[in-house]
Amino acid sequence: VNNVRCVRSGGLRYSCDLSLTPRAKSARRRLSWTPPPTNHHGDVMSESDWVPILFYGVEGPWRERVGSLVLKVVRRWPNTLPFVFTPLGVIPYQLEDLNPFAHVHGPESIWDVTVESSHRALPCEGLAVPIIIDSNLGHDEVLESLECQLGSMVEGSERANPVGHFRRWAIRDKLRFMTGVDSSLFDEEVNRFEFIISRTKRVSNVKLDGVHLFSPRLTDGGLSLTMDGASHLHILEGVNLASVTVDSDAEPFVRQGRNVMHGFITDTSGNLSVGSPCLVLNESGELLGHGISTSDHAGMMSLRKGIAVRVRDGVGP
Repeated sequence: VNNVRCVRSGGLRYSCDLSLTPRAKSARRRLSWTPPPTNHHGDVMSESDWVPILFYGVEGPWRERVGSLVLKVVRRWPNTLPFVFTPLGVIPYQLEDLNPFAHVHGPESIWDVTVESSHRALPCEGLAVPIIIDSNLGHDEVLESLECQLGSMVEGSERANPVGHFRRWAIRDKLRFMTGVDSSLFDEEVNRFEFIISRTKRVSNVKLDGVHLFSPRLTDGGLSLTMDGASHLHILEGVNLASVTVDSDAEPFVRQGRNVMHGFITDTSGNLSVGSPCLVLNESGELLGHGISTSDHAGMMSLRKGIAVRVRDGVGP
């Protein structure tokens, strides 16, 4: 299960044992999630301060089906934390495009949720029991219902725009999901992220202090590292991104962006699995390049033929 590439193109066809498939189990296991430490106003929030709101009843893309409703709710009540229900589990709204959660195909009944299961399904145990919202209801009806439960909206809150907030924390959460790196290590950097927005209003590039680090993928909702992004994660204190160490014979080829082959690997570190982003280092610990692993630690150390890491870019000569 740990060695299954769960983030990849293509959807999942619903079946009664879908939740038991290796891809589904791997996805849920990777979803180790913590709420943002602040709301979109910048107010510091603890887990007990958040009010979870669980939207159910419709399949993705949720930014189109419930996106406008989510924004209205969060603008009125900045302490609300939106989630969406999927047959594979509940996910934070900012991960609404993440495969495989966003790409399950099946009958309408699979998008229903019960009150009893909603709290147990939240990806964070410290949160309160969520308020459950049927996404098929009209906006006015939902807002009136929430006003009865949460009180009047916060004065002046409608002028705030939570879109940027969702975009920033989505990058942190996706890095955690794809690499297994502790998400709190990125909390201080989140507010410095800059975004290049496409004509379709989707994020195409993510920059930090003017340097292009990541590119969101439209096909599966994942993130692609740039060479600068790999360098940043390599030097960021406390980050233990999966890495592969190669011998001196392979070093000049990896520097030029060539793939890492089995038989030239001396060591690995971090949470290495099939399909996970990884760094390629020399025996002195210097960064040579980055790519996508095709194996786990056992395979890297035992196999002698074939591609071990599909290198995306090298640092150059």
